[in-house]
Amino acid sequence: MIPVRLWIMFLLVILYHVVVHSSNASLSCYACSHKYSRTRNTNSCVTHLTDDFIQTCSENQKYCQVKAVLTYGDVKSIQRGCVTSCKTICKYILFGIRKKICTKCCDKYLCNDDIASRAAVMDPKLIVILIYITTIIITTAVIQR
Repeated sequence: MIPVRLWIMFLLVILYHVVVHSSNASLSCYACSHKYSRTRNTNSCVTHLTDDFIQTCSENQKYCQVKAVLTYGDVKSIQRGCVTSCKTICKYILFGIRKKICTKCCDKYLCNDDIASRAAVMDPKLIVILIYITTIIITTAVIQR
């Protein structure tokens, strides 16, 4: 019969390996890119991600990223993959009326499966419209007093 102490040591060694290897487990992200000039494109990188796009990230790549360029609301290019550093942001060109470049970052298994623009803050066009409507309402209320 094996002594209890030996069993405990054996279990601790196994537990140690499970914890160490699971905490250092590689991240997997979708990796693909696509550029196109026409709208309503049905490329798999945009509309239907498959297992063919799965990439195991290197040890220093801690994030999954999806970066999209949108013109007049239509996705013109998309890039997905593993990255070492990342910042979720949308940059608007010409006040967001014509073009925006959005980047979304995440750190979970296959989390870069959407289009980056969905993580964006409110579109500046909507902010301008809301300010305009609010100004009209306030001006009307002041004039009526």
